Parts: sequence; structure tokens; C-alpha cells
Amino acid sequence: MVNTVIPRVQISRKATAAPELSIRGLGDVAFYAQIRPWRHRAESEAASTLVEWLEGLALVAGIEAPTGEDAAIPFVAATTPSLLQAGSGTWDPIIGVEYEVNRGRFVAYHQTTAFLKIGESSAGLNPGDALITVTGAGYRVMDNVLPTLSIDTILRGSESLGGVAISNTGAVLTFLTPGVSIKLRDRIGIEGSARIPIYRSVVATQLTPGIRWKVGLVIRF
Repeated sequence: MVNTVIPRVQISRKATAAPELSIRGLGDVAFYAQIRPWRHRAESEAASTLVEWLEGLALVAGIEAPTGEDAAIPFVAATTPSLLQAGSGTWDPIIGVEYEVNRGRFVAYHQTTAFLKIGESSAGLNPGDALITVTGAGYRVMDNVLPTLSIDTILRGSESLGGVAISNTGAVLTFLTPGVSIKLRDRIGIEGSARIPIYRSVVATQLTPGIRWKVGLVIRF
């Protein structure tokens, strides 16, 4: 399966002694493929129990392009992602693994995805590698409606600007994420979720992350 994610980003920063800053625009477009090596083997009559369990395993590979506007003067050391800009300004290879189990109307899943930064933005910023894990479950209340609840964790490495490491960057953030997926047609659907921060471990002083809303149209090819 080939996926394309075209995000529209809206970021707001609120501080007591500073005016509110709001950024809107196209984010970094991601292209990635999901390969399920054991899916067709599991569908055969002679498939073993091990192969049937491996049916839900998917390998993920792709790239995130720097299509979002990056700042000429980066605002670093805020939170994950610390840069207050629509895009990272770097080419980011994506590698990961996913596993999903379907038992009747019940669905359980896990995803581990790494975003690896290559080079620097035009302003000399490398926003640091990131590892995202998602573990969750859902129950189909209707054939085309799947509410879900997951625990999402983001681990981001230290940033650098002009080749110099920025000391008070990097973070571990954990979110409780309720969501819903609605299938409209065979390959078309909509998804929405809200990442609610429940834990954070940061270096030095950083901005407190708020709820991260996500709404999107899904088209599968």
C-alpha cells in the first residue's frame, strides 16, 4: 500500500509576556509504502498458525519532503517539535514497523516509526531525529466507524543550529489519544484524533505542549 500525507499545519504559541504567535500553512508532505510480506500466504489454506499471526505485520519505508515553509531565523528550544514553523526544512527518511490484530469488531495495533533528519534547513537548523510509538485498540461500533484509544510517545533527539548542538533541546512526550476513523467508500475515509499530553520529560525549560488536533481525508491507492 502506498500512502501520501499532505498536512495543513496550524501552530499557536501563547506566553505570558509575549504576543500570541500563530503559524498556518502547508506542512511537510510524506510519501511512504506499507508492505505486508505474509498477507497472501496467510490467506492460503495451508498457512501455519505462525504465518497467520504474521499476517498483521507491516514494514514501512518512505520519505518526508521539506514542502512546509521553514523559518529564516528558527525559534529553537521550545518543545517537540521545538521549531515554530510549518516545515522542518530537511529531507526526512521514514522507516518503521506496524502490527495489527483484528478479531471480529475488535482491533489492536502498535506502530513504531523513526524520522531521520538529513542535512540542515536553509537556516542551518537540524531539528533532530524522532521516534514515535503508538499502541492502541478500537471497536467497530458500525461496519464503517472505528473509535480508537491509544498511548502515543514521541522521543526527539537534540537539535543543532549551524552545526552546533543546542543544549536545552530534546524531549520525551506521552499522549493519550482518542480518535475515530470513518470509511466513506472502499478506499476513501476520514480520520480525526486529539493528542492529549499526559507526561513530558524535557531538558531545561521548554514550552508546555497543548492538545494536538488532527483531522484528515484518507485515500488509499
